[in-house]
Amino acid sequence: MEVFVARQPIFNGKIEVVAYELLYRNGMLNRAEIIDDNKATTDVLTNVFLQMGIDTIAEGKRAFVNFNEALLLQQVPRLLPANILAVEILETVVPTETLLQVCKQLKQEGYWVVLDDFVPSQAWLPLAKIADIIKIDFKNPKSLEARNYLLRHDVHQPEYLAEKIETKEEFVQARKQGYSYFQGYFFQKPVILSQKEMPLSSIQHLRLLKELYAENIDMKRFEEIVKRDMSLSYLLLKYVNSAFFSFRSQVQSIRHAAALLGQRELAKWLALITLRNLGKEQPSELLHVAVLRGRHCELIAACLPKGRTAIENFFFTGLFSLLDVFIGKPIEDILEFLPIAKEVKQALVGEKNLLNTVLNLIVSYEKGDWHKVQQYSDELKLPYDQLAPTYVSAICWEQELFRKDS
Repeated sequence: MEVFVARQPIFNGKIEVVAYELLYRNGMLNRAEIIDDNKATTDVLTNVFLQMGIDTIAEGKRAFVNFNEALLLQQVPRLLPANILAVEILETVVPTETLLQVCKQLKQEGYWVVLDDFVPSQAWLPLAKIADIIKIDFKNPKSLEARNYLLRHDVHQPEYLAEKIETKEEFVQARKQGYSYFQGYFFQKPVILSQKEMPLSSIQHLRLLKELYAENIDMKRFEEIVKRDMSLSYLLLKYVNSAFFSFRSQVQSIRHAAALLGQRELAKWLALITLRNLGKEQPSELLHVAVLRGRHCELIAACLPKGRTAIENFFFTGLFSLLDVFIGKPIEDILEFLPIAKEVKQALVGEKNLLNTVLNLIVSYEKGDWHKVQQYSDELKLPYDQLAPTYVSAICWEQELFRKDS
């Protein structure tokens, strides 16, 4: 059975990730053999989240998972651990007394009870009174009336999550209105208020990256430049001695590290360091998403027929796809100074090529837009069964990278 799972971050008021909503599907939309019923959904929950590891996908944070009425009555949420599961009750559920008792029991056992896309309704008041979190659709006027409606009916316990927050202005507005949690892609859209200057260290790193892109690379010059920067020397030695490479003996010199890694891995490492420096004033999740995209693009590329596009260019395309947000400038202005391949630059500004198609696939997968996932997968002639494993593998790689970098 083909299975797909993606995740969308849920933030607190400090723009820290506190949970992930897990988006899943048990097959592509228009494939006749797929039957979208409760058994299929149960199979997805048990086979995917337990085999892949729900704690790996959610990185140890709470995982919000949607449940319909039948799955709730069948006690399916109990297949997953109470300490990390938030049971998200879909708005299509009929709020019966039996369902209320099921949700009360789940809450007593430590599961979070979450009401999705809540709109004012007398029938939903009993569930609202036991809910831990109520999700409010920030784009739906009826849903926005829910908080006042619940307060008028003496429902004071739940916290509120504003979803479909698409801009920083909406995030600020929702936070002022007393929402505790926020969900959406607002952190991936740049708010250009001024011409932000690039940090000096990042400029130096880009110059060093340019050295790595030279036709005849001078490793001795590269070594001399890195040695002048104590922080860069430390990070390179830490990286080369990490579990990624598992070299038999410890690497203790810049020259040895450069020789072992080679031009491609050095360029990837330096790009990661540059992006990390640029993201110091941004939410930490932004850097995690960029790294995850880069690695996922790279893994997907390995599943495609070999062509003329260097595999590291897939990594750079994903990694730099949020560069405009990091710097606060239009992507076209930034790319002028970025020493990367022309086809990567073309992909980042939206020009149609192989790199751009893979990036579009990865972004669609992140958002759980399965219709577009199918569209781009078909265009790439990519086997569907490669999508979920490469995504989980990319998450594990990203986790290991930041664990070693902490």
